[in-house]
Amino acid sequence: MKYIVLIYFSFFTCNLWAQSAQPSIAPIIKDKLLQEGEKAAIHFYYTLKRNALEEYNFEQSELDQLGYELLQENKVPEALAIFNLNINAYPTSAEAYAAYAEALVAKGDTVLAIEYFDKSNYVRPNRRAVTQLFSVLKEEKFKRKALEEVYSYTPFEMYDYALLSTPESQGISSEVLADAMDEAAKIPQLIGVLVARNNHLIAENYYQHGPLYRTDLREATTSVTSALLGIAIQKKFIKSIDTPVRNYFEDYQSGQAGSLTLRKLISMTSGLKPTESQQKKWLKSRYKNEEALFMDVQSNGRFHFSAEAAHLVASAIHEASGWPLFGFSKRYFFQGAVLYPKYWTHDETGYYYGAEGLCLNVREMATIGNLFLNKGKHHEKQLIPSAWLSQAMSKQTDLSEPDHYKAYLQNYGYGYGFWIHQFAGHKVVVASGAGGQNMVMVPSMKLLIVTTADQRDLTGKESIKNWIFNLIQKIDINLQK
Repeated sequence: MKYIVLIYFSFFTCNLWAQSAQPSIAPIIKDKLLQEGEKAAIHFYYTLKRNALEEYNFEQSELDQLGYELLQENKVPEALAIFNLNINAYPTSAEAYAAYAEALVAKGDTVLAIEYFDKSNYVRPNRRAVTQLFSVLKEEKFKRKALEEVYSYTPFEMYDYALLSTPESQGISSEVLADAMDEAAKIPQLIGVLVARNNHLIAENYYQHGPLYRTDLREATTSVTSALLGIAIQKKFIKSIDTPVRNYFEDYQSGQAGSLTLRKLISMTSGLKPTESQQKKWLKSRYKNEEALFMDVQSNGRFHFSAEAAHLVASAIHEASGWPLFGFSKRYFFQGAVLYPKYWTHDETGYYYGAEGLCLNVREMATIGNLFLNKGKHHEKQLIPSAWLSQAMSKQTDLSEPDHYKAYLQNYGYGYGFWIHQFAGHKVVVASGAGGQNMVMVPSMKLLIVTTADQRDLTGKESIKNWIFNLIQKIDINLQK
């Protein structure tokens, strides 16, 4: 291995020396630009790149430096032309987008500058773009022009800036939320917290990492899988929620698991209770080894949260639509919501997990939570069937514990991928994952609370849940004043 590293290092340094020995393309392009104009310079650049690639240094940084040189000379239109050329030459370079945005700021076009800082940060999260973005936002007072076509949203654009609001304008005292944030700071596992009402973001705080940090939703992924099941049924990939699993797996024809319906699986009443070794055997066989799935016959019809059940739902969507779950979600859900998740884990055979592995940041979770609150609508687009969400976000199995000392557990149950509580006179719908990943919707209050936390440290989960329900109660009291 040492020899390979040394050889590679030698090769790399040789190439680095060769590049440094090449004259920069920048002075030639600058002369052409100033003497003959933008079109001639661009044409000349591509001609040289085709015919003299080995003679000049065409690295992204060369045009980058030229653009800044032109900005310093107050040649803003010329700098914009060079930075735009660099974007076309290096469309995956975060630096190229950020540089073009800075030139737009110099021009005075802060609205378009925001868009390009967004692009830079989406290609690769970077401090340069974020710093500049906040600077522009301050100047724009958090307002942005709605564009017909949006390249992508970073966490800062997950809400239109016009939808950033104050607590008071949404009927909630700032003191209530400020006190709540102080209380949240006492929970060491917390990463981020967001509160929204009436689709407006009114409070947000980060105790670790920051807004760009994505966390595995863990079991809260099941709520997204449920939404995708509703979409798959609407799109007629799946006939109905009562379709048996055997319809999608050739090897599930004789055993008990094959008779399970998608309804049983997504409501967690399947009776599936495999051991860890059985689960590994089942996953390794691409879910086709039905015998590896241990079913507790006596538990069939009773509630038991089973990751395997959600995985089966996810794989059924895969088999029925021909799209892996992540691809299906991008095509039929995430793109419509202007969401661009980068990671969803899958097993070694290619099936994406239905009960874990979707990685999102706080504002991405909030966008999905608001979709659930708005009965599946993103602006005027119906992305998730409202009838499906009405069923999924309603109690299908009663799990109430009337004598429990926690009020939010006295009257609760499970729907299709969601936990359903009755608390303080309100229905509270929760997508919840291990460690404290939560999307909490209170439809009657048009309230959304999102939390992310350290998924490796499960000791804070109950403290986070208690904090959420205490906040709901305080907001409820505040709204009644």
